[in-house]
Amino acid sequence: MQACAYSSGYAWRKSAPRGDRKLKIERLNSQSMQKRVIVACIVAAGVIALLIFLNAREEAEVKNNKTAVLHPCLADNDCVRVQTGCCSCSMGGKEICVSSSEKPEYEEKVRECGRVFCTAVYACTTEACRCVEGTCR
Repeated sequence: MQACAYSSGYAWRKSAPRGDRKLKIERLNSQSMQKRVIVACIVAAGVIALLIFLNAREEAEVKNNKTAVLHPCLADNDCVRVQTGCCSCSMGGKEICVSSSEKPEYEEKVRECGRVFCTAVYACTTEACRCVEGTCR
C-alpha cells in the first residue's frame, strides 16, 4: 500500500477509511489554529506594551508639569480639574487641579490629540480641587 507524508510528520494510507482522513484534516486545522492563537497573543502583548509606554511618557510629562508650574488661586472656586493628556482619568490618563485661567490651555492640548488609544483603567484620584496656600491642589 502506498503512504502519503504530510508536513505534520504523520502518514496515512490512501485506502484508509474516510473517518481517519477527517481526523488528519482536523489535526492540521487545530495546528493552524494554534499558530493563529500564538500570533494573536504576540500582537496583543505588543499593543499592551505600546500602551504602557505611552502612559509612562504621559506620566513623566505630568510630573514635569506639576513641578514646573504652580497654579495660583485665591479661593476654592478659582480651581478646576483638567485632564493633562489625550486620555481622561477614567481611561488611564491623569488629571490635575489648575487655576481656571489655565483651563483653556489644557483644553487646547486635548483637542490636538486626534485619535488615540487609551487603556481602560480607572485612574481618577482627584475628588475636588481646592485652593491651599495660594495654589490649586
